[in-house]
Amino acid sequence: MLNLADLGNRLRQLFTSCLRCAKFPTAWKEARLVLLKKEGRAADSPSAYHPICLLDEIGKLFERIVATRLSGHLLRVGPDLADSQFGFRRERSTVDAIMRVRSLSEQTVSQGGVGDKS
Repeated sequence: MLNLADLGNRLRQLFTSCLRCAKFPTAWKEARLVLLKKEGRAADSPSAYHPICLLDEIGKLFERIVATRLSGHLLRVGPDLADSQFGFRRERSTVDAIMRVRSLSEQTVSQGGVGDKS
């Protein structure tokens, strides 16, 4: 049985090889469909089930590593993302985006840019 350090080293070697060869193994792309029964629904009804897809854990880990590296690269080197880009960025949330829209709306209204002109 592998200890945690050995497993980590093997995964690192595997991921490095995947990056160098620009390959994402087909097995990591396969999903397992699982049906979860909804409470209060008859078991013989198709609408009684909620489908979810379970993805390969190693593939998900690899994707997370690639996404982290790409995000770090974009922060250090660029290209600079627009300040208005909120999706898929650290320390930016939906609430931040809503607050930005609200602020811009209030600014526009206060400058007479929107409103009843009659």
